[in-house]
Amino acid sequence: VLPDESGPKAMLADTGTINCQVFESDWERVLPNGTRYPVTVPGKYEAYSGEGVSLVTTLPDEVEDQTWLCFQGHWQDMEFYIDGSLRERYSTKDTRPFGRNSAIAYVFVELSREDAGKTLKVITNSESSYSGTMNTVYIGDKFGIWVTFLDWYGSSLLLEGSMLLLAIVGIGLCLILMACYRKNFDLLYMCFGVFFAATWLLSETEFRQLLFSNVSVVTVFTFVSLMLLPISIV
Repeated sequence: VLPDESGPKAMLADTGTINCQVFESDWERVLPNGTRYPVTVPGKYEAYSGEGVSLVTTLPDEVEDQTWLCFQGHWQDMEFYIDGSLRERYSTKDTRPFGRNSAIAYVFVELSREDAGKTLKVITNSESSYSGTMNTVYIGDKFGIWVTFLDWYGSSLLLEGSMLLLAIVGIGLCLILMACYRKNFDLLYMCFGVFFAATWLLSETEFRQLLFSNVSVVTVFTFVSLMLLPISIV
């Protein structure tokens, strides 16, 4: 799902220590035969599953050191070239236990002063319906970009963390009461339901790559939690 450009984009920060902006530039798609035509980013471009999609643009004429571009890979392998030199690659091929596509994650590409005015080429590849998808690109310092995301999605993260904590405390209390009174407590099942709901939401959070070392494994919890959630209700 592409972000609503009328929402977060209008709240971007560019003040002092917090620097995050939408990277607005003229993009072109480069076909295998060399043909180019202009495209709009973010967007969804015609591409079959497994097709490599190449997009190119020109970096700004002025770039500060430690400037970062932030891309969101949607079940895609991604490669980033600056003037033909590979600068960054994202793929979970060597770390995912199963599956054919890299997990959704934010990918950061660092720029320096020497990169000003150079050509940026992005190649994406996905064996899914997300083939040919490019989301909004952000530019700024890495801290400022994450702080901006925290401003947008931090309340959801707080709610999910609170749900998980309350569920764990509730399960612990119920187990203690069951041991003391030798009887079952229906509250235990509700606590397990909240626990599975919380793990499902946390596995989908925008910050999961900061919370967990292997995002490919975390994505599995999305499906496992949803399958276990009805059991506690039953």
